[in-house]
Amino acid sequence: MPPDERPATRNVLVGVGACWALAASAAAVALVRRRSTRLYPLLPALVWLGSGSMFAWSGWRLPATVYLAPAHPSDVSYPENVAVTVALHVTAVLTGVGIMWTLVHGDRRRMSVPDSAQQSTERVGRRP
Repeated sequence: MPPDERPATRNVLVGVGACWALAASAAAVALVRRRSTRLYPLLPALVWLGSGSMFAWSGWRLPATVYLAPAHPSDVSYPENVAVTVALHVTAVLTGVGIMWTLVHGDRRRMSVPDSAQQSTERVGRRP
C-alpha cells in the first residue's frame, strides 16, 4: 500500500510506539549510569512501561504476521514488506526483553556492596 493511502491513525500508532521505545531506552541508560535527575523516581516506571509496550505489541504482531504471510488471505493486504515487518517485530521483542533485563539486573559492578560496608554489617552482629 503506498504511503499516501495509509490511514493517519497508523502514523499516530507508530509515533506512540517510537516515543515509548525512546523513553524506555533513555530511562534505562539513566538508571545504569546513575545520573541524578529530578525524574529519578519515574525512571523505573518509564523503563517498565516502554519495554512492556515494545514486547507486548510486537509479541502479538509477530505470530499474526508469520501466520498470515504464507496463508495470503484474500481480504488481508499488508501495508509494508512482510520480511521487514517480521525483522522489526523480532528486534522489538528482543529489545523489550533486554531493556527489562537491564531494569531487573542492572549493572552488577556498580550495584555491588563495597567491602568496607559489608565488613561493617558483619561487625554489627558480633558481640564484644
